[in-house]
Amino acid sequence: MDFDQTAYGQADPADTPSDAVGPVLSMVEVARYWNRREGGSMRVDLAAEVAEAREARQLAVVLELLGEVSSPLAPLEVLEVGAGTDWSARALGRLGYRVERTDADPAQVSSAWLFDLVLAPQVLRALDGEAWRAAAVNLSSLVRLGGRLVVGGSEAAYRQVLEPRGFRLDRVQPLDAGSHNETGALIAWTRES
Repeated sequence: MDFDQTAYGQADPADTPSDAVGPVLSMVEVARYWNRREGGSMRVDLAAEVAEAREARQLAVVLELLGEVSSPLAPLEVLEVGAGTDWSARALGRLGYRVERTDADPAQVSSAWLFDLVLAPQVLRALDGEAWRAAAVNLSSLVRLGGRLVVGGSEAAYRQVLEPRGFRLDRVQPLDAGSHNETGALIAWTRES
């Protein structure tokens, strides 16, 4: 079977990647990838696939925390801080979110507007002391009223920084089903004032 054309002999419209968020694999491209992989004509980068699987698991938890809050008429504006790859941004884009990504220092990130969601699940875990506090304060300043900040780490530490700034703890969601360890969880905070 020729995967370049549909059963009617025409190019498959699903094979046209979207430019809105970046290249998105269509079903035809996915089939080509797996055919080449199974045929041995390409070397598999296992590290990249493992990283993508981790991002997919994390994104599933983020979406569970958010619920169905975006719509095509009013898409949520998302700031993703410290993302290693653009996999999550592309996935959120396909779901109707408008995503801006940055790998800048979280204490130095700035924007002319506020976001519905600031997503920084990993970046703050790597910081400690005053660097962590400055980053948490800065990222919280980028969340609009009613918006959410999703971070990873200790709920108690964030409580001291975010509650005085008008945030309410919304939910703590473990990344692993059996994990009750706060460091293995994502924490969603909602800005109320």
